[in-house]
Amino acid sequence: MLVSLLAAPAGARAAVGGVTDISDRQEAESCRYAITKAPASKRLKYSDACRTATSVERAISARAALSTASFSYENPVYGSAFPDPGALHNSSTDYYAYATGGGFPIIKSSDLVHWEHVGRAFSTRPSWVVQSGDWHPWAPSVLRSPKSCPGTTSPGCYFMYYVGLSAQHTPAMQCVGVAWSLTPAGPFTDLGPIQAEDGSTDLAGRPPGCGDAGGYSNIDPAPFVDDDGSVYLYVSTGRRCLQPTTGSCPYEPAISVLPLAGTPIKAVSERKPLFGATPNSWEQEPGHAAVVENPWMEKRGTTYYLFYSGGEYRASYGMGYATATSAMGGTAHSAFAKSALNPILPETAAVLSPGGGSVTAGPDGGSWLVYHGRAGDYTQPRTLRIDPLFWSGSSVMTPGPTTGPQTAPPVDAMPPETMIDSGPSGTTASTAAEFTFSSSDAGSSFECGLDGGAFESCSSAKGYTALSDGSHLFLVRAIDSSGNADPTPASRAWRVETVAPEAAIEPATSPLADLTPPAFGLGADRTVRARRMIRVMVRAASEDLWASVSGKVSIQGVRRTYALKGPGDTFIVRGARRTLTLRIPRRTLLAIRRALRRRDVVRARLTVEARDAAGNSTVRKRMVRLTR
Repeated sequence: MLVSLLAAPAGARAAVGGVTDISDRQEAESCRYAITKAPASKRLKYSDACRTATSVERAISARAALSTASFSYENPVYGSAFPDPGALHNSSTDYYAYATGGGFPIIKSSDLVHWEHVGRAFSTRPSWVVQSGDWHPWAPSVLRSPKSCPGTTSPGCYFMYYVGLSAQHTPAMQCVGVAWSLTPAGPFTDLGPIQAEDGSTDLAGRPPGCGDAGGYSNIDPAPFVDDDGSVYLYVSTGRRCLQPTTGSCPYEPAISVLPLAGTPIKAVSERKPLFGATPNSWEQEPGHAAVVENPWMEKRGTTYYLFYSGGEYRASYGMGYATATSAMGGTAHSAFAKSALNPILPETAAVLSPGGGSVTAGPDGGSWLVYHGRAGDYTQPRTLRIDPLFWSGSSVMTPGPTTGPQTAPPVDAMPPETMIDSGPSGTTASTAAEFTFSSSDAGSSFECGLDGGAFESCSSAKGYTALSDGSHLFLVRAIDSSGNADPTPASRAWRVETVAPEAAIEPATSPLADLTPPAFGLGADRTVRARRMIRVMVRAASEDLWASVSGKVSIQGVRRTYALKGPGDTFIVRGARRTLTLRIPRRTLLAIRRALRRRDVVRARLTVEARDAAGNSTVRKRMVRLTR
C-alpha cells in the first residue's frame, strides 16, 4: 500500500488522495537524526539503510536520465516478485515501495520506472505472530507524520501498517499491526496489533487491529488523511459475526474503516463496515467466495473514491472503486456506492490477476495506479506495474493493464476557469435564485456553495428557493477531466429585500448601506505572444472604482506555477477605461520560451479585482494562451 503524509488541513494536497511530496530535506534530516540520536543498538542499521537508499537513488537517477522521452515505460517495471505494492512519493524525485513478503521488501525509484532493492522493514518476524511457518506478512502501507516517533524528538516519523497471523488469539486470525521508523528505508520498530485508545477489547479479547464483536481477521491496511486532519485506516475484514461470540464466524469479506488517533497508532472509535462483496459478479471467482480486499482511498473535490480489489488473487482478479460524500460513507452497511464501470482494471490474456493497487502522483503530476499482475499463468509471480489514472467528472478510468512500450500523455496541470453566465445581482425582491455557469474546459464538472456552506456537486442551472432577506453569496468552481479544480471560484453577491424599507424609520441623513459590488468591463486577448508584458483593459461600468490585476503562468507538464507582477490599485472614473500591465519576470519568460520551443502549452490565468468606495468587490478572471 501507499505512503501518505499526515498533515494539518493547510496541507490540503495531503488529504486529496492521501499522497503528498516529502522533500529530500526532510529525508536528510531524518537520516541525520537517526544516525546520531537513535539508540546505539539501531544506529548502524539506520546508517546502512540511509547509505543504501542514497546509493540506489544515484544509480536509478542516472539510468532514468538516459531516457529521452517525456515519460515512457513498459510493464512490468520491476521484474522480481512484488505483490500488493504501495509506492511512497518521498519527494519530487523519490519513490519508495513496500510489498507483501517476509520482512516486507522495500524498493526505491526516482521516476516510478527504474527501481532498485533497498532492504526490508523487519529483520525478524514480530513477536506477536506465529513463530513457525507462514506468518502472512501481507500488504504493508506507510504513513509519514510530522510528529516525532514514540519516545524521540525526531523530525517526523514513518508509521507502517501491516498484516500478520496472530499467535495470541483463537480462532486463528490475521491482525493489522503498526510499527515505526525514523527513515522510510527502515528499520521499523514494532508496536504490535493496533489497540483501542481506551485499551478496550471485544468479548474474545481482540483489540481493534484484529477484530471486534461484528467481525474479525483484518488485512490490507491503507491510511488516509482527510482535509481536517482526521486519520482513517481502511481494511478488509474477513469474518462477519451476526452476534458477539468467542467462536468462529463465516467468511464474508467486507471493506471497513477504523478512525485513528492524531498520533496514528491507536483506534479512537469502533470499526465501521462499508460494503461487502457482490456474489456472481467479477468479485467472485467460480468455486470461491466473493471477495473484496486491498482498499485504497482517494479524494477529489467533495467525492471520496474507495478503490479495492475483487475476485481470487490466485486466479481471476481485478480492481474497482466505490464512492461516497464522506470518509466513512453513509449510514447503511453499503455505505459506499460501487461504480457501474467496475472493474476498471480487469484481467486480460496478457496480464493475469491484476490488483492489489494504490494511487500515487507521477513525476510530472497526474495520478498513477501502482499494482501487481502476472504473465503466463497463475503460478507465476506477481510483478510491479504502473499505468496512468484519469478522472472525468465522478468517473475514473485507466488504460491498464498495459503491455509493451508505453508513452504517457502530457500531464494537464492547468486548472479550468469558471464563469457565471447569469443569475441575480444587486438587490431583488425574489426569494428564489437561479445561476447558470460554464467552464473554459469542455467536460468539466462543477461544485457550488451558498453563504459559506460546503461545496457540493452541482450543474448549470443551479437553483435556490426560500432565501431569507439579507445578503447572499454564491460560489461555483469547475473541475476538469484531469481532476484540476479552479482555485479561485467564480462568485456572485446579491441582496434579497421582500419588504420595502419604511422611509420614516431611518433619518433622511442616514442612507442605506451600499452593498452592490461594482460592475466593470474586461478586455484581454485570448492569445498573446510571449513578451515582457501582458496588458488588460478595465472599464468602470457602474461607478468609480479601484482595479488591480494579478496572474499566474502554467506550463504543460510542469507542476509549479509562475507568478506575474501586477501594478497596485489603479483608480478608474465611472465610464472611463484604463490599461493595466502585468510584467513577466525575466526568468519566467525564459522558462516560457523554452516550453514554447518544445511545443508545450503555456497559459496565463489573469485575475482582476475591482473595489468601490464602500469596500464591495468584484472579481473576474481571464485565461490567456501564450504563443511564440
